[in-house]
Amino acid sequence: MIKEHYAAVKAMIRPTIDVHLWEVPDSPTFPYVLLWGSPGDELAETLNDKPRDFEARIRATYVGVNGDSVMGVIAKVRQDLNRKRPIVDGWSPQRLEQRALVDIQPDETMTITGSGHPLRAVDEFFLQSTRVI
Repeated sequence: MIKEHYAAVKAMIRPTIDVHLWEVPDSPTFPYVLLWGSPGDELAETLNDKPRDFEARIRATYVGVNGDSVMGVIAKVRQDLNRKRPIVDGWSPQRLEQRALVDIQPDETMTITGSGHPLRAVDEFFLQSTRVI
């Protein structure tokens, strides 16, 4: 259920944006988005104790070579995800709710040859989903 929900959110982002799930390759193309976050909570309120509800905090780290690059990818991904419903077989997700977590800032853990440090920012998208019975 975790993988299916994350994959559904990734599929909502337009194909012109480079999106990675959980990890980034050694030589990424900029700008890009990294989706990661909580493994979620499975809530079971049924007699057979089978999880009926799933909640997760999916984070999107936006990375670009400059401010315009980061702001451009942020605007597009927010447009694709915020207040939209992912499609997950066997589940009925609610609309994603976006919250900004980390302001745009230099990512000093990496260096781009000839460009210095890339910039990054982080949003969180809260996901609630109910199993279709």
